[in-house]
Amino acid sequence: MLRLLTDEELDRHPDRAAVLQSWLDASESEGLWSRRDVYRAVVKSRYRALAHLR
Repeated sequence: MLRLLTDEELDRHPDRAAVLQSWLDASESEGLWSRRDVYRAVVKSRYRALAHLR
């Protein structure tokens, strides 16, 4: 199940960019979040990279 994390929770992950990418790669059926929710969380994250925004 897809779980969107806050930036504070992402602080504990060694590869934050990979976590954000996994959100973008997940299908909507994997969690409670819509694509719009996922995109909004990625855009708001301080760990986003240019590649995430393409």
